[in-house]
Formats: sequence, C-alpha cells, structure tokens
Amino acid sequence: KEHCQMLTEQFRQLSEQDVSSHIDSTQTVLVQAHPVRVQVSHHPQSALKPIKPEQD
Repeated sequence: KEHCQMLTEQFRQLSEQDVSSHIDSTQTVLVQAHPVRVQVSHHPQSALKPIKPEQD
C-alpha cells in the first residue's frame, strides 16, 4: 500500500497544480482517474455490446 499511497500523493499534488494553473487539465485528470468511464462515454454502443463474443 505504501507504493499506492506515494502515487496517490504525487497525483494529488500534480492535480492541484494543474487545476490551479490550467482549468483544462481537469479533463486530463478525469481521464487518468477514470479511463473506463471515458471510453464508455465515447463509445456507448460498445459498452452495450457483450464482452464475450466467443459464447455467441
């Protein structure tokens, strides 16, 4: 967990700096934090498709 905490602290510091200096960077932070959500929002049809085509 120590490694994860270190990354979290670094990410938090970078996020604060980016947000304070560049509002647009908030989108980048969201992408890094929730890449799955971004993919789903960009490709809603793909999200509805079954993930197991072999069983079809």
